[in-house]
Amino acid sequence: RSDLIGKLTIEGGTHSQAGYAIRERIPVVVDDFRRETRFSASRLLTEHGAVAGMCVPMLVEDRVYGVMTAHSKRVRKFNQKEQEFLCTMANTIGTVLERRRHEETQMDFYHRLFLSAQDGVMMTDTTGRIVDWNPALERMTGWTREEAMGKLLSDTIIPERDREAHAQGIRAYLKTGVGPVLNRRIEIASRHKEGHEFPVELAVSPARIGEAYIFSAFVRDITDRRRAERRLASQYAVTRVLSEAVRLEEAVPKIIQAVGESLEWDLGVFWRLDKQSGSLR
Repeated sequence: RSDLIGKLTIEGGTHSQAGYAIRERIPVVVDDFRRETRFSASRLLTEHGAVAGMCVPMLVEDRVYGVMTAHSKRVRKFNQKEQEFLCTMANTIGTVLERRRHEETQMDFYHRLFLSAQDGVMMTDTTGRIVDWNPALERMTGWTREEAMGKLLSDTIIPERDREAHAQGIRAYLKTGVGPVLNRRIEIASRHKEGHEFPVELAVSPARIGEAYIFSAFVRDITDRRRAERRLASQYAVTRVLSEAVRLEEAVPKIIQAVGESLEWDLGVFWRLDKQSGSLR
């Protein structure tokens, strides 16, 4: 009956049977509340005419999640099997609650990692639509989470020339279970919201959730690393040119070429001071 099932909040404290069971962490059986001296029946039990009852804490290790109780409107001695049954039910529910608490704690931990990660983290579904987007990606790409959510990944950070390959990769994985860029690190170009491209290191991993697949991608901006690599390559190139050249005039064009290619310059000029005329040539 609907009028016999519901929810109610009552006062706590050890003056009640439930509070006593929680404090002592043991089952508490009462044949007759009128003769009980350790505690008194709660107002709820009194209003419903409860005379006897047993109460079992839902206990997992040292954590108490609550109590399970059973009451009678007449004096009654609960037998051992009834007590064992209620204890079993309480332990089962306590275990489920503990598992859920553990899962929620893990989810909260992973969510905090997701939000605080220095690398970009995103998730997409099998249609290529974005289903999650962390703050690091907002800073990296210029796309806020609100802007990115629900959009096709190809419409946000994938350069136009790579979009068809991205779509083919998803189709290939769904058909064969194999993807050309999955479960390994690759270096590719990413597109900023403002339109310019920048190099990133990308790692994508698929996961099956029920009947659906989700793709988790970890993105690291390697612009600074690429610049450092180019600077180092430029230094090596200049050192090699200087060690092979006999005269400065012979080395200058090769130095400009080596530096320009290493640092991706569009134009490089070498000016030499003419001390007699005081001009640059």
